Amino acid sequence: QAGSVRFDGRIGLSPLRLSGQLDAQRLPLQAAASYLPHRVAVRVLRALGNAHGQLALRGSAVRFDGDAALDDVSVDAARQPLLGWRSVQLQRIRLRAAPRAPASLRIGQVALQHFYARVVLSADAKLNLTQAWRAPHPATPAAAPARTAVAPAGTRMQLHIGGVALRDGRIDYTDYFVRPNYATSLLGVQGTIGAFGTASTALAPVQLRATAQGDAPVRIDGSVAPLLQPPRLDLVGSLREFQLAPLSPYSERYAGYAIARGQLAMHVRYRIDSSGELSADNHLSLDQLTLGAHVDSPDATHLPVALALALLKDTQGRIELDIPVSGSLHDPEFDFAALAARVVRNLFARALTAPFTLLAHLGDADAGQRLDRMAFAPGSARLPAASGALLDQVAQALRTRSDLILTITGTASPAERDALREAVFAHRLLLHWRRHQPRNLQTADAVPPAQRDAAIAALYRDTALPDKPRTLLGLPAAVPVATMRALLLRQIPADDAQLRALAMQRAVALRAALQARGVPGARQFIGAPLLRAGAPEAMLSLSLP
Repeated sequence: QAGSVRFDGRIGLSPLRLSGQLDAQRLPLQAAASYLPHRVAVRVLRALGNAHGQLALRGSAVRFDGDAALDDVSVDAARQPLLGWRSVQLQRIRLRAAPRAPASLRIGQVALQHFYARVVLSADAKLNLTQAWRAPHPATPAAAPARTAVAPAGTRMQLHIGGVALRDGRIDYTDYFVRPNYATSLLGVQGTIGAFGTASTALAPVQLRATAQGDAPVRIDGSVAPLLQPPRLDLVGSLREFQLAPLSPYSERYAGYAIARGQLAMHVRYRIDSSGELSADNHLSLDQLTLGAHVDSPDATHLPVALALALLKDTQGRIELDIPVSGSLHDPEFDFAALAARVVRNLFARALTAPFTLLAHLGDADAGQRLDRMAFAPGSARLPAASGALLDQVAQALRTRSDLILTITGTASPAERDALREAVFAHRLLLHWRRHQPRNLQTADAVPPAQRDAAIAALYRDTALPDKPRTLLGLPAAVPVATMRALLLRQIPADDAQLRALAMQRAVALRAALQARGVPGARQFIGAPLLRAGAPEAMLSLSLP
């Protein structure tokens, strides 16, 4: 009703032909929405078309050279707003279409202004973008070969766009799947995309800018070739100063905690090569991420999220995460989101299974000796001399993380019974020998080898043994030193109670060593001793107050 069409030129009827200048203004193209393909399920509420240029028709062949615009567009899907814009200008159009030949369309420049899109995830986890397309009609067996046939080479439209300019865009996102619902907007979307087309393998330069949550800057730079098969791209993106507290609906559902505060910065690079291989490098920096109240959620992970985050934080309260993802776009099983989630879960699991290695920044948690295990010699509660460097690393990690509590659990093995008897015997022998030595030898660490047999004989003589061999007169019988040693060892208890006492001594020794290195005793707790098969050691675990 408000549109106008003016044509100045020539027309012929046999054959039908037309040539001249076209000037169309504000044509209500929504009236022609019924001509959209059947699979398009959107409703065009408003679309005003403009065109100015030379138009030529000859039969079903079409030529057009000029400019066009599509203004005041409003489209919805499932009765909800989907997208729209105030103006899209198509400048320097060159269109050629003829029967039995691929159509060719060249556009010098596309300018999209004041545009918006609305992305909605429904309560039943359906994205509104998918509702813009109907499922294809099921093919009958006879029609199936025709539907799956490959189109002849050269019949695809040849398209070239000299560049795209975006200005003043807005993208709204609403998620009704989480409770409470989440909504955010990407505002001020603007930038440029260089020339690209179906016949060119050159990548078009890209520069896009926007703000998220009102003040978080978003940048995308790089290059793309979107019309190639498969598409190619090499893009670098960044996001800064993104507030995490509004994301609480997601953390409550999947982590079981609200977010009290925190900021996110993100730097990503995405590449798709000519073979369709995608590689994505995602670096996330979470600053001062603080969890709020615990929330019961059936979808929440069973991992101790609060402890994992505390372990991942550095001394400045930041968490740096690298999430690499790669795969083929041709692989029907490729799921980018699932792969990224798996990387994050593995990172959390690594933090929880090797926390001291992570805290000490020693690289791969599986390389070298684990810092949450302190080995002991069988039967001994003395820390090995070589453990000093290891203890220094553990102490340094704990001194810088005053928010973590340490629990030390000593262990012992039933296989240590003989070694425990040997250790107790060596200790008793040394103490007995010292009592009979001059003052300058009473602090010696070991019995001299030359005096060892005499020391064993003296200890044997002074120890009351129920099974000590005796003469007919009831006096102690003379026996070899080896027999004396065996009889002394036999009477030393090495039952489960003694092994648990050994495990406790190991935990006490480790606690004292760490306290001497500056780890406050108030942050160190000794756990119940553990009797189990395996290497003798003391285990260290971390928790939050």
